[in-house]
Amino acid sequence: MNRIYDSRGGKAYDSTFDIRMRGTGQYAELLAQRFHLAMKKLAFPGSPILNASLFRPKPMSGQMDLFDCD
Repeated sequence: MNRIYDSRGGKAYDSTFDIRMRGTGQYAELLAQRFHLAMKKLAFPGSPILNASLFRPKPMSGQMDLFDCD
């Protein structure tokens, strides 16, 4: 828990947007560096680019089913 406190400014949780999922401080930076080095070592290409042109909305004809399995 002490490492969590270190990366959250002394708190167990920080709800501030863009900090709650990342953390701050030296320990959070160290984890980020290790993650990026592991991605580089494993040749992880990253997330694919989203192609929104492939999205086709389903035509609406009244109320949709909660469990639409088409």
